[in-house]
Amino acid sequence: FLALHMKATVLTLGAFGMLAFNLNQPEPSWISFVVLVLLYLLEAATSSTRRYLSNTCAPSEVLALVEHLRAKPPVIEWKAECYHYEKDYGSFSDRRERDSHESTRTKVVTHVATESFPIMK
Repeated sequence: FLALHMKATVLTLGAFGMLAFNLNQPEPSWISFVVLVLLYLLEAATSSTRRYLSNTCAPSEVLALVEHLRAKPPVIEWKAECYHYEKDYGSFSDRRERDSHESTRTKVVTHVATESFPIMK
């Protein structure tokens, strides 16, 4: 959660820090505080959270979608995937000519099957 909102967190802490610093100064300089607030507002206006929350539709569109879903018969879809993991070993030398060994684990899918089962009313 914190990684998604790191810019906003840093800007918020910076703005409050500048505000606290400026309040303790005999002649406060508000330029840095104003710049941080503007950067915060810019981040808020362009954030993925704002885009997600603004992705709305009109009530008539919601009703049309619900009616469309009610009109369709329900279907259960099953998907089976057979797989195993393979471990690959490799050796390499770094810049100092030291040998290193590393392994990687790769998922190998051997079969995929899907089936739909309509539910009869």
